[in-house]
Amino acid sequence: MLETILPFVLIGFLAQLVDGALGMAYGVTSNSVLLSLGISPAASSASVHAAEVITTGISGLSHHWLGNIDKDLMKRLVIPGVLGGVVGAYLLTSFPREVIKPFLAVYRLIMGLLILRRAFMPRVAPSGEPNPALLGLVGGFFDAVGGGGLGSREAGNPRRITSQSARYHSDDDRPCDPGGSLPIPRVLLAMTDDLALVLRLEDVGRELGLSVVALSSPDELGEDDEFDVQPIPLTEPLAGQDAALVRRLAELQPVLILIDLNHPRLPWERWIQTLKTSAATQRFPIIAFGPPVDGEAFARARRAGADQAISRGKIHGDLAKILLQSARQVDETALEMSCGRPLSDSALEGLALLNSGRYFEAHESLQRAWMDEAGVEGFLYRALLQVAVTYLHIERGNYRGAAKMLLRIHNWLDPLPANCRGIAVDALKRNVQALRRSLDKLGPEGMSSLDRTLLAPIPVKSPDHGDPGS
Repeated sequence: MLETILPFVLIGFLAQLVDGALGMAYGVTSNSVLLSLGISPAASSASVHAAEVITTGISGLSHHWLGNIDKDLMKRLVIPGVLGGVVGAYLLTSFPREVIKPFLAVYRLIMGLLILRRAFMPRVAPSGEPNPALLGLVGGFFDAVGGGGLGSREAGNPRRITSQSARYHSDDDRPCDPGGSLPIPRVLLAMTDDLALVLRLEDVGRELGLSVVALSSPDELGEDDEFDVQPIPLTEPLAGQDAALVRRLAELQPVLILIDLNHPRLPWERWIQTLKTSAATQRFPIIAFGPPVDGEAFARARRAGADQAISRGKIHGDLAKILLQSARQVDETALEMSCGRPLSDSALEGLALLNSGRYFEAHESLQRAWMDEAGVEGFLYRALLQVAVTYLHIERGNYRGAAKMLLRIHNWLDPLPANCRGIAVDALKRNVQALRRSLDKLGPEGMSSLDRTLLAPIPVKSPDHGDPGS
C-alpha cells in the first residue's frame, strides 16, 4: 500500500514546488502523470482539484501574509474563473474517455511548451491591457477540463502598460514628446532576494527601457567590514561596506531603488540612511516594501529617509504605475537641445582658467555659469565645476574632498551625450575614470605621488565654440 502511495506523494510534492514558485503547473504536471497511469480524465481532474483545495489554499494564504495579492485583480478573475470551471467540468463528464483524451493530450502539450517558453525565452509584451474577465473565463474552463492551466494562463499575463503609456513623464506629468524624448536607458536597482519579483521587474523594466540589477546581500559589495563598525557619516563614506555601497550606486546611477524590508540579510535601515545622507546618492528615489502588517518597519524606513514605504502587494499590483511615477527622470530633449548651444561667456572663462591650472578661479566662473542655467541645461557646467573642485582638492592634498567630488560627478557627467557644447564628453569621462582609479589605488597616504598629468585639460571636440584654452 505504501509503495503505491509514495510515488503520488513525490509527484504532488515536486509539482507543488513548481507551482509555488511560478504560480502555475501543479495541475498540468500532476494531471499528466495521472493520465499516463491510466486514470480517467474526469477522475484525474477531480483528484487534482481536490488536492489543490489544500495546496493552492496554502499558497494563497502565504501570498496573502506576504502582501502579494492584488485584490482588485483577484475580484475581476474569480467570478469568470468559477463560471468557466463549471462549464469545463460539465463538458468533461459528458463525453467518453476516448473522445476527450486526445484533446487533453494536445492541451497539455501546449501548456508544457508555454511553461518552457516562459522559463527560457524573453516574454513579448501584449499590444494592450489583458482582459482579466476573459482570462478568468478561459483559464477556468481549460483548468477544469485539463486538470490545470489556470495559473499558466494568468501568470503568463501580468498587468502591463501599453507602448504609448510606457514613456516617462516630465515633472508636470505631461507626456514626453514622442519625437525624441524617450527616457535615457538607466538602471532599476532591486535590493531583494525575491526571484519572482526580480523576474517581474525585468518584464516591466524591459518595456520601459530599464535594465534591472538585483543586490541581495552585503557580500556582493566585495568588502568584509561590517556596516555597524562606525556611525553613519553625514557625507559620503570612504571606507568599508558603506563606501562600497555608495560607490556601486554612484556608478550605476539607478533611476529607482526598491528595498525589501522582509529580507533578513539586508541592513536596510542603515542602507537607506547612508544613501540619503550622501550627496552622491541622495537624489536616488527609494521605495521600501514589505508585508502590510509590518507598520513599524514602514515607519523606520520613512524615518531613515525612504521616499515611500508600501506593501509588497502594491508593488506587484501597480508596478508599472509605480515605476512611471517614482523613477528619477532626465528630460533628454532639453538636455540635447542645451548641448547643441555654445558655451556661455562664464563657462568659456571658467574653462580657460581650468585648462591653465587656475582651479579656484575656474570654480568661481563655472559656478556662475551653472547658477545661470539651472536644471538639465546646467549639467555640463556642474560637471566641469566639480572637475575644477576635484583638481583643487588634489592640489591642496585633500584626498577626502577629491574622492567625494569624483563620486558626485556621476550625477551630472553620466547623462551627457558624447559631444556637448563642443566638449568631448566621452574623452572627459575617460579622464575622470583614470584619475579616480589612480587616486583609489594610491589612497590618502600615497596621494602626494599622484601623476599630475592626470589633472588633464578639458578635451574640446569642436572648434565651432572657440578655443577655450586660448
